[in-house]
Amino acid sequence: MNAFSTSALRFLLLISFALNVSAENYHHEKNVASSEKFIGVDTCKSCHLKEYQQWQGSDHDWAMRKASKQSVLGNFNNQVFEHFGRRSRFYRKKDEYWVETDNAQGEREHFRISYTFGFFPLQQYLIGFPDGRYQALNIAWDSRPREDGGQRWYHLYPNEAIPHDDLLHWTGPYFNWNSRCAACHSTNLERNYNATNNTYSTHWSEINVSCEACHGPGQKHFQLVKNDSAKQYPYSGFDVSLSPVGAWLKTQERPTLVHSGERDDTQINVCGSCHGRRAQIGETLPYGAPAAEFHNAFDLSLLEEPLYYPDGQIRDEVFEMGSFLQSNMFHKGVTCSNCHEPHSLKLRAPGNQVCTQCHAPDHFDTPKHHHHTAKSKGAQCVNCHMPSTNYMMVDARRDHSIRLPRPDLSNTLGTPNACVTCHQNKTNLWAATALQGWLAKQNKTLPAHYGQAIHAAQQGQTSAEQALIKLINSPTSPTAPALAQATALSLLPPTAASLATAQQQLTAKEPLVRKTAVSFFAALPVAQRVDYLLPLAKDKTKVVRLEVARLLADINIQEVNKDIQLQLSTLFAEYIKAQQVNADTPEAQMNLGIFYARQQNITAAKAAYELAIKLSPLLANAYLNLADIYRTQGSEDATQKILQAGIAKNPTHATLHYALGLSLIRKKNYIAAEEALRRATELDNTNLSYLQAYALTLEQLQRRSEAIKVLIEAPEQRPDNLNLLINYLYKEKRIDEAQTYIKKLHSIQQTDRIQN
Repeated sequence: MNAFSTSALRFLLLISFALNVSAENYHHEKNVASSEKFIGVDTCKSCHLKEYQQWQGSDHDWAMRKASKQSVLGNFNNQVFEHFGRRSRFYRKKDEYWVETDNAQGEREHFRISYTFGFFPLQQYLIGFPDGRYQALNIAWDSRPREDGGQRWYHLYPNEAIPHDDLLHWTGPYFNWNSRCAACHSTNLERNYNATNNTYSTHWSEINVSCEACHGPGQKHFQLVKNDSAKQYPYSGFDVSLSPVGAWLKTQERPTLVHSGERDDTQINVCGSCHGRRAQIGETLPYGAPAAEFHNAFDLSLLEEPLYYPDGQIRDEVFEMGSFLQSNMFHKGVTCSNCHEPHSLKLRAPGNQVCTQCHAPDHFDTPKHHHHTAKSKGAQCVNCHMPSTNYMMVDARRDHSIRLPRPDLSNTLGTPNACVTCHQNKTNLWAATALQGWLAKQNKTLPAHYGQAIHAAQQGQTSAEQALIKLINSPTSPTAPALAQATALSLLPPTAASLATAQQQLTAKEPLVRKTAVSFFAALPVAQRVDYLLPLAKDKTKVVRLEVARLLADINIQEVNKDIQLQLSTLFAEYIKAQQVNADTPEAQMNLGIFYARQQNITAAKAAYELAIKLSPLLANAYLNLADIYRTQGSEDATQKILQAGIAKNPTHATLHYALGLSLIRKKNYIAAEEALRRATELDNTNLSYLQAYALTLEQLQRRSEAIKVLIEAPEQRPDNLNLLINYLYKEKRIDEAQTYIKKLHSIQQTDRIQN
């Protein structure tokens, strides 16, 4: 469970369970092989003893274990931990490990620890519930040595109170093992979620990350070995081979090894299926084999806020894949096992020696290159090229983009750099000047960076479009990695030039670029979308097909010919199946609800939104979308009931109050509408739509002077609000003021004409 940081999860929402009993008597362990294709680690080690011994004690071996004296690292000797006034007590009952802490209702309850989760630099603990789900405590054990600040209980959110009704409470869906953690911590996991009664019967073939989690099921391989048929090809019987291809060659011209042959992404795809920030869009290969083609099983996150900084440096917990795909190493053919021993997961060599496997030490591991005293921290390759960020408070993760520090961009892009992270008493300007001085001696300069275009677009700068288009149309390379190009596509404004660029990228080589190009066409009318996107309904990559399905969902399938009907039916069924992989998450139910609504399948849409709310009662958008269905059906009473239920769970969500106000206006209940809209503007006084609706309601209640005040005090002005304000001022005979705002209106309109 390594993906919980506040910035990424605050927008997600909480579900609390009405459970007031301990799980002690309700669970039995089901460590059974759910597929005969999996043979287990004990069978593998009969031939591969060396690899097994390397794996033992690794992070994969410790990924999950049954709670026992051998596995539990935390102090359960009646230890009390307090967090914002809430006390938790960790203790033992004979050979069992227990915690007394607050439950989903905020009441103290005793829970038995079922499993440990990880081991270093922290260990978390799983608690079972009668409905088959396991939840991870958000109080963890710091397993680092005491001299490093470890050997203590600590809260993953030390600076925030996390009460029982908070989305990040340990009983909520975002600390649920079954849906959020298990697939990457166990082998051959079968989630077995029952949406009808909201329960689980989750099984695995092995509790931790063992051989077949990476290599795939071994039965066929083992049978070939027994039949003496695997001598010619020792990896026969597996769906994928994880052995790197190609060779590394030295040249006289460059002090770095050069990879020969084509780049092989298989290993990166398999490792990235867990070591990447991604959404699962399908089951892996048959019988639980790893995803050799990543984009057929996962949808990788782009370089978007708040996950990454504009230049692609890690920000939230995005793991390694998204970073590594930006690196020069990736584009040159480097793969995971070049640096990491794949069974122990340790580095291939200590310190700089892991880098000097390829980079000549007499050139790179010298002060002439790194400009620091030999053997100092500044002389360590990773400290300059792979700076680390702490997640879960104590878990330092290195940025795998392996980039050149760019202090010259830090002030303008708001990005960190390794130089001043180490030299904390220095400025970005100092570091940039030093770096440029070093490069000048070699007749080198710092190149433009894709982060500049991405940052300009994120800031809404009108000049960004051309820079984005240039980045998108550049050959894919370390200076224009596919992940950055896809991100640039996602930021394109809806103009003719951008449309032409997106159309061109529908045939791009990289799946993520094609998929993001498809997304651009969401703003077009459905008839035009069909013309552009239908050819991609048979794209070879699933992530692209699913995006096509999403954008074509509102086609009236009865109005197209039978061949297209069949094609779309197949496409839509694939989209629904992909969402059902994550049917136990509110996000997937929201996706299904939107999809069904666009298809006019109102019954299915309602059911999906209702399940999303059941899974996460703080998911405001589910209430809004469900209410909108009732609105389109003309049932304002049902609309208001849904919105009021949403407000009860989300009292500070401005849009819920705004939507309720509009519904009350439609029922001509202006007094209640005024109260709802006033609350919306109090919660978000920057939203001009809220302010305008509030002013219109005040006018309806013959409180025009208050409406004028609301419009005058708006944080910015736009033509529709100014027209309303001018109208009210004239009605109040405040002519001079009206003339002032007429001038402002003309100025805004003139500026808009120039820009357009």
